[in-house]
Amino acid sequence: MSLKTLELLQRQDCLRLSEKGFLNYYQKQESPSGNLLYYKDVPRDFSENCLWRAWLWSRMRSDAQTVRLVEASCRNDIRFYVASFCFTSNTRNKNPVTPFVPYDFQAVLLSLLQYNVEQSLDEENRYRRWDVGIDKSRDMGATWSVLYFVDWVWRFWEHRDIICISAKEDLVEGGEKSLFRRLDYNEERLPVGLNVRGAAHDHMHGRPQNQVNNLYRANQVEGESANPDAGRQGRYLIAVRDEEAAAAYGAENTRSLNQTTRMQVRISTPAGTENSFYRAKTAGGIDWITLHWTLHPEKARGLYTIEGGRPRAIDVEWHNSHTYAMRVAPTHADPGAPWEFLRSPWFDGEVDAADSFYDIMQEIQISYLGTGSPFFRADRLSEMRQKNVREPVMAWSAVSDIFYEPLGINDRDMRPDKARLWTALAGAGEVAQNTTYSMGVDVAAGTGAASDSVISVGDDATGEKVFEYASNGITPEDLARVTAALYEWFTTPLGVPFIAWDLGGHGQPFGHKFLDLCPWADVYYHINRDERGGGKRARKPGVPSNRALKLQLMTDYRDALLNGDFASPSVAAYDQAGQFVHDGKGGVVHVAAASADDKAAAGEQHGDVASSEAILVLAMLRRTPPKQLDGGIPNYECMARRKMLREREALTRKETWY
Repeated sequence: MSLKTLELLQRQDCLRLSEKGFLNYYQKQESPSGNLLYYKDVPRDFSENCLWRAWLWSRMRSDAQTVRLVEASCRNDIRFYVASFCFTSNTRNKNPVTPFVPYDFQAVLLSLLQYNVEQSLDEENRYRRWDVGIDKSRDMGATWSVLYFVDWVWRFWEHRDIICISAKEDLVEGGEKSLFRRLDYNEERLPVGLNVRGAAHDHMHGRPQNQVNNLYRANQVEGESANPDAGRQGRYLIAVRDEEAAAAYGAENTRSLNQTTRMQVRISTPAGTENSFYRAKTAGGIDWITLHWTLHPEKARGLYTIEGGRPRAIDVEWHNSHTYAMRVAPTHADPGAPWEFLRSPWFDGEVDAADSFYDIMQEIQISYLGTGSPFFRADRLSEMRQKNVREPVMAWSAVSDIFYEPLGINDRDMRPDKARLWTALAGAGEVAQNTTYSMGVDVAAGTGAASDSVISVGDDATGEKVFEYASNGITPEDLARVTAALYEWFTTPLGVPFIAWDLGGHGQPFGHKFLDLCPWADVYYHINRDERGGGKRARKPGVPSNRALKLQLMTDYRDALLNGDFASPSVAAYDQAGQFVHDGKGGVVHVAAASADDKAAAGEQHGDVASSEAILVLAMLRRTPPKQLDGGIPNYECMARRKMLREREALTRKETWY
C-alpha cells in the first residue's frame, strides 16, 4: 500500500526529488530480508497495534536478547520504531493518548528523512545538500513525524548535534505543544531498554532549558527562536525549521544553516510568497514532499471532483453507501494545483466553518498565492484557466521554421516549443486573413537567465491570444528581427498589426532595431495625461516603466482576463498571473521581486508571459484604426520572398497525391 502512496505522490507532483536513489531505497524497505523485526510486521489496526506493543514490552522486560533485537530493528527502520513505540496526543480523540501508527504518506515522509540523513554522511555525496522541504495542510501529523525523526537520531545514533528553530521561543520550549515538550511526551512513555531518562526532565538528567541531551550516546538537541544569528555557531547533523514561513529572518537563517549543516528539514504551512520558505519551494534543488489533505484517508473519505461544472465521485464505494449532495463551488486552491477541483464531505464541513476563504487557502489548500496579497483572485483565475487553456495547434523550436529560411539570428534557448500557435493556418501557411492582429512584447536581456523575452499576438476580432514566442537566449536586437518577421506574417488585407512593447531597460535597443526593420509599422505611443485630461504623446514608442502605469496595465489585464474580454490559451500565463502580488506601496510586482532579500535577486524580472499579455491587452484596447499598406507588403528583409516560398510550399503539398 505504501508503494501505491509513493506513486500517488509522484503522480500528483507532491514528491520532488533531486535524485532517484530514494525510490530504490524505499522499494527495498518494503521488501526486507534478515533476522530483524520489520515495519511490515507491525499491525496497523488500532486494537491489534496496542496488543503488539503490549507483547513487545512484556518480552523486553524479561529478555535482554529481545531488547537488543528491538533496538537493532528500531535503528534499522524509523518506521518500525514509530509504529511500535511512539505516541501522539490529541484531546479530540476518545483516547487522547494515541499510538502513532503512521498513515502511508507519513511512512513515506519518515523514510525520506531517514534516507537523506544517511546519505548526508556519505563522503561520496558531499557534492550536494540533503535538505527536505515539507509543505502541508494543517493537522497532517507532519510535525510529529519530523520530531520523531529527530528523536530517532537522538536515541539510536551517537555523537550527533541537532538544532530546532521555531518562530518564537515558547514554541520550542514552552507549553504542551512546544517542540521539546513533545519529545518529553514520548520519552515518558517508552519502555525500559529504549528510554533514556524517563520522566526526569531536569539538568541532572540531561534536560536543561532549550536542550535535550542523551548522556549515554553523547547526542544533543538544542532549541532556538528565529533570530539573525540562529544556527550560526556550531556544526549540526540536522537543522529543523518549524513553521518557517511564519518565522522572521528566514534569509539570514538559510545562509547560516547552509554553512553549518548539510540537511535542513524545512516544514511549514504556507504564509504567502514573501518569505524564505516559498523561495525554497520554488527554487529547486531541495527534495520536497507536499502533504495535502487528500492523502489523509479520513479526510479524503467520500472524495469527489468537479469536471465540466459537474461533480463526479472518486470514492465511489462511499458515495454508493451514503446519500450526500456533492457541491459545485470554488475550492480556493491555487490555479493548476493537482487538487484544484477535489472536495470531500470533511472538506465541505471545513469550508462551512471557516470565517473566510483565506482560512481555507492557508490551513487546508496549501495555497501560497491566496495566503499572501495576491493581485488576481485564485478562484476566478482557476475558472478562466479551466475554460480557456488548450494545447497549441502547432509548435516550433525556432521562428525560422515558420518561414522556410533562416532569419540570421542567434537563439541559445533549446526548448522545442518556443513558438506556439493556437489557430489554424490557411493553405498558403497564412494565419486567418479576415481580421487584424495586435502584438505585445516583453523584452529581456537574452542571457539565458530565468527571464524570457515573450511575444504575444492576439486576434482583434475575437479577443483571443493566438500566438506566443518565449526565449531566454535571444538578444533584444535579434528579438526585433523575430518580431519583424512575425509582424509581416500577421499582416492581413485588413491592416497591419498594432504593436506595443515595454520601454524600460532592454526595450529601447529592441525598439530601435524593430523600427529600422519595419519603419511602416503601427506602434503604440504612451499619452502623458495632464490634470485637465489632455495629453501629450511620448517622444519614444513603447510602454514606459513606472509603478502607477504598471498597476493600471495589470489592472486592465486582470479585468479583461477574468471578465472574458480577453482569452488566453497559454497555461504559463495563468501560472504567472497568480504570482503577481500587491507590493504594499500602491503597486503590483511579481513575487520574485517582492520577496527578494538581497540586491542580486531584487533586479530579476519574472512573470514574462503574463507581462507580455498585459502589454497585448493594452495594444488591443488602445489600437488605432487598422492601417492598410498600399501596394501590399513592402519588399523589405525578404518579406515578399518568404510569402512566395510559403505559397510555393502550399502548392507543392496540394499537387502531391502520395
